[in-house]
Amino acid sequence: MARNEVVEMEIEKVLQQQQELLAQLIQMVAESNQRLTQMDQRLDSMDQRLGQVEQQTARIEAIEHKLDKLSDRLEEYRNDSYSQRRHMTGMEADLNQILRRLERLEDHVQI
Repeated sequence: MARNEVVEMEIEKVLQQQQELLAQLIQMVAESNQRLTQMDQRLDSMDQRLGQVEQQTARIEAIEHKLDKLSDRLEEYRNDSYSQRRHMTGMEADLNQILRRLERLEDHVQI
């Protein structure tokens, strides 16, 4: 075999090895791209879920705000009711006192 043929065979062997390595590298890059695509999809899904959680959190905060207002109004109603009850109790005592005076007056008048 001539020296040129040996060199050509060596060059072909090196080229074939380089092609095999390049094919392996292309396969690795494709697999890596596929994993990255899957990760991107997962991240997109997580972003959507996070957006939903943020919307629900905003709704919950709005409901809490309304509940706070209602709680304040309920406290006002309780205070008003307590004041009215005290007022009515005072009026009842006054009316009872007037009734007793009237009864005493009746007793005096009958005598």
